[in-house]
Amino acid sequence: MELEERARTMGWVPQDDFKGDPDKWTSAEDYVDKADHIMPIMRAQNKKYEEELKAKSIGWKKTEEELIALKKTVESIVRVNTKVSEREYERAMETIRNEQATAIENQDGEKFKELEAQKDTLVQNKPEKIEVVEDAPAVNPEFTKWVEGNQWYNEDAELRNYSDYMASVVSRENPQLEGELLFDAVKNRVQATFPDKFENPNRKMPSDVDGGTNQGGSGGLKAKSYRDLPADAKAACDRFVAEGVMTREEYAKDFFEEE
Repeated sequence: MELEERARTMGWVPQDDFKGDPDKWTSAEDYVDKADHIMPIMRAQNKKYEEELKAKSIGWKKTEEELIALKKTVESIVRVNTKVSEREYERAMETIRNEQATAIENQDGEKFKELEAQKDTLVQNKPEKIEVVEDAPAVNPEFTKWVEGNQWYNEDAELRNYSDYMASVVSRENPQLEGELLFDAVKNRVQATFPDKFENPNRKMPSDVDGGTNQGGSGGLKAKSYRDLPADAKAACDRFVAEGVMTREEYAKDFFEEE
């Protein structure tokens, strides 16, 4: 009797109450025996899968951070290049205006016309501002609403990457789930895998006596310089310096101005 009670707590039912395929019913003894041997194996496998998924998630996080850094570098290089083009345009235009003024003083009409043609060509080739634009993804209203109540999805790249992966897993396992039910099921999986990230943040907040970061006076942040530039930006900077367009200091100032 004790064996049957244990089997019942694990999900076993007597044959008279069994609603499934009669051939698949097992005795309480067999049921407990299988549970004792199979469940530890399944738990070990699940633990292994969770560890593999965590490792992949960490890899995705690193990749995403690298892509974000690369995008930021490209945007900064584009911004600096645009500024350089605008400065060179203004310098060339100023030179033409000065030479035209001299031509007028010398009553040199041919020179003035020649300079006017140069100015027209310069205007036609005036540099345009380049914007780095990302393709806008399709918007799912239900998902957008769900994210509004689950900001961790936007704020933590590791949780977001793991959620995106688990969405495909949950969808395959439960194809009937849709919308908010699917999103919440994914959230449950994420919380089970990363419980520490869903703890009350106030528990981990440092007290006031720990002090804050000194950002003022002589302890303030030092301005970034040429040595802080990414490799691609340094190459662009070196090219401009070699051509006499600008100094390293000027390039670094323009590059980091939005940080």
